[in-house]
Parts: sequence; structure tokens; C-alpha cells
Amino acid sequence: MDPVNSAPPERATGVTRRDVLKVGVLTGSSALVGARRSSAQVECVAGGCQLGCSPPTEPFVDSLPVPPVLPVRSLSDPAFTVPPNQQPSGHARDARTEPHQFRERFPPQQFFVSRMRPNPNHRFSEHPANLSRIPPQLIWGFNLGAESSGDVALFPGPTIVSRYGTPIVVRRFNELAPDSSGFGRTEVSTHFHNFHTGPDSDGGPCDPVHTRFFGIGKFYDYYYTMARAGFDTPEFRATDGDVRETLATMWYHDHRVDHTAENVYKGLAGFHIVFNEFDTGNEETGFRLPTFPQFDVPLILANKQFTPEGEVCFNLFNFDGFLGDKYTVNGRIQPFFEVLKRRYRFRILDGSTSRFYRLFLTNPDNPSQSIPFWQIANDGNLLPRPVRITSTLLSNAERADVIIDFKKIWNRFGQPTRLWLENRLEQVNGRGPTDVIFPPGNPANAVMEFRLVGPDNPPDASFDPEPVAFPNVPCSPNDCVFAPICLPPLPTDDAAS
Repeated sequence: MDPVNSAPPERATGVTRRDVLKVGVLTGSSALVGARRSSAQVECVAGGCQLGCSPPTEPFVDSLPVPPVLPVRSLSDPAFTVPPNQQPSGHARDARTEPHQFRERFPPQQFFVSRMRPNPNHRFSEHPANLSRIPPQLIWGFNLGAESSGDVALFPGPTIVSRYGTPIVVRRFNELAPDSSGFGRTEVSTHFHNFHTGPDSDGGPCDPVHTRFFGIGKFYDYYYTMARAGFDTPEFRATDGDVRETLATMWYHDHRVDHTAENVYKGLAGFHIVFNEFDTGNEETGFRLPTFPQFDVPLILANKQFTPEGEVCFNLFNFDGFLGDKYTVNGRIQPFFEVLKRRYRFRILDGSTSRFYRLFLTNPDNPSQSIPFWQIANDGNLLPRPVRITSTLLSNAERADVIIDFKKIWNRFGQPTRLWLENRLEQVNGRGPTDVIFPPGNPANAVMEFRLVGPDNPPDASFDPEPVAFPNVPCSPNDCVFAPICLPPLPTDDAAS
């Protein structure tokens, strides 16, 4: 897994599929969270980019924006070709210098277009009180693919939804523009994070022969086989890959060498969700996981810093790793999200450059309650067995798919009308978190608020993980709740002999 933050480097920790068999990682007393700056006094200077100096903002006054789905489009001007398409002057130029691998075997069936553009009017909050402190900002983002100026760039970018067995091409235009903010490189390279992709379309930051980042006025056709890993090995060639390599929750982000951290921080990131014949996106079929998009919601957590005057900023010279002091979810500062009293799937991504998260559910009207939820996947892979947890740890670029059952919370915890998703892990610099876990119930640590609304018994045909989850059912080396998407056999003790 490639790091998000190329300057400075990131850390990567968390729960793996095999770690589920070591259940103490998720359930022990060390599994606690929060986030806050040092208690030492900070002297804030005008124009400074310093932890603790962002203007004060009101939490839970903005509704959570859910990124739109990128529509399928035809490719024209120029047409899609096998070798790179050399256009005459006056047209966007094809930046690709090499043919796509395996395209003859997996001809593309769907095409997408997205344009990287500056957006000077992104609002981290729509609320008047917050807008007076943090006005509209310049971000870079991806649009929905139209040429018109009205199709503005979004952060996060539109969610790409594809399926195994349906090869795709994503054409990305570079329509960025230099600006005076002091950070961000307009040469870009988009990486499909975690997917098994040929080097021609992997968004590699550098290569001794081929240039895979490209400048303003060019486009790049990224081709994805949408075949599972192993498809070109004798063992799995007949099935187009190993079904156990069925990734689901992934993301795309800029990967420009030496500038990944700042370009992602500036907005060049979005989700890519891949469905399959088992994880179908419809709770009436397959594994019956909550239906997308109504009850299957992507959440990108991005920690931001602002000057005292309210301008988003980034410190290029902080080689410990850059932290911010404002939590954003899908581009909004501490938003709220109205949920029905039923199960939801949340695909949570740590899209911050250096911030770690230990996420808890807290009832702010009764913080002493320990509220469980269920983790079903991490970093794209389904776990061998759902795990009942009260917190989950995310490091940079890491994902966790969780099921939150708001109906059970409503019934078992006194019918709360609101819940906070809290990060209670202390972190005072970019080197990593401390071992300090903050107590629950402080709005400064709340990433977002869930508001329980609607009838007491809404329809819900989704899978209930509780009866088959640890600790109700002990974990074993042969777990495979989501068959046939299972772990390979564990190695024996004499495997190295």
C-alpha cells in the first residue's frame, strides 16, 4: 500500500484481516482514541500556519455532504485509442507514453471522465457564523466530467462506482491553474489506491523510462481491468483472478512525486467503490450489506489547518508531518448527518496527511455509555468474521468499513437522539499519536454528529452482523463468514523449514 504523504513520510498501522484472529487489538483497554493539540500556550501570529490557531467554529451546524457518483460517459475529442492519441495543437494532449497492459484481454466496457480544476469557492462550512471566520476557500478537486464551467471541482471528488468483470477507463484532464497559496504542484498523477493495476495506469510518481505525471492542458487515460489479483497466474487464469482478492472500498488520490501530501491536502482525492456478485450494493441480494447509496455512505476524514484570518494553509517545512486542528468530513467542518433507526454501512477513510484516529461512538447526553458497532472490512478487504468493537484505529490512508445499527442503539441505550463519532486519540505533532486517550463527551473531539430521525421501525433488509460476530462467536483460523471471499489458509509453524 503506497503512502499518501510523500513529504514528510507517513506511518501505517491498524487492523488487518489476520489481526482479527488476535482480537485484543480491537477490544483491549489500549484500543482508545481522541485528538487535540498540546496544552502548552500557543502564540498565534497573523498569517501563521500553526496548530491551535484556526478561528473558532460552531460544530454540527452543516449537514454532511455525500460525494456524488461519477457518471458513465463516452470518450470523444479525442477518441479512445490503444496507443497514446497524439492530438494537434489547440486540443488537450494525451500525456500517456505507453500502451495499456492486458487491454486486449479485458476490453473496456465503461468510460468515465473527470477534470481536475481549481475551485475558489469551496465552503468548509455553510453556516453564517462559521463563514464569517472561514470564508470560501480555494481547493483543487475533480469535477463530474462536463466541459462547462458550471461543473465545478469537488472535494472530495465524485465517487467512482465500478464492478468486477466490467473493465473501465477513467480519463482525467488537468485543468488546474497555478495559484499564490504557496503549496500544491500542478503536475499530477492519480493513483487508484490498493487496486491491482498495471504500471501504465497505477499513477506511479516516477519511472526511469515513462513519465506518469502530467501538466496543465493534458489528459491521461487510466485503464483498469477490474479483474481480481492473480488473473494472469496459472492457478487463477480461468477465473480471472482469486476471489479472495475481492477489494471493495478504495480511493483515488494524487501521487505526484515529492508533492503527494500537499496535493491530496489541497483536495485531489475521492472514493472508488467496487461491487461484485456477493457484495452487490443491494441489501436484498448477496451478502445483504446495506444498500448503496442510501445506507452505504463514504466518509473521508481530512484534518485541516487555517490561519487566524481563516485561510486554509499547509506548512511545507514541517518535516515531522503536518497536522491541522479542524476535523472535516467530506469537506465540511464537524458536520451532522441524519440517520434512520436502522443499519448503515460507513466506509471511513483517514485522508489526513499525518493525523491518526481512534474512533468511538459517544452519546453526548450520557457519555459514560460504551456503544458498540461492528467492523466488517479494513483497507478494502472483508474480514473473516465481523468484530464487535467500541473503537477502531485508523492511520493515514487506512480504511475501515463499519456497520452501525442505530435501531439497536436506540433500543438499548435510552433512545438517544444524537451520537458523536469521536476521535479521542491525543496527537500533538505529526510523528504519531501519544498513548493518551481523552474522556468522552468533549465536542472538540467530535468528528461528526449522527442525528436519529424518522419512525421507530423503518424497513431494513440488511445483514445483521451481531449473531455471527466476535465475541458472540469466537474467531478461528478457518473463519469465512463472507464466503467465498475468505483468507487463504494460515501458514503452518514449519512453513519456513
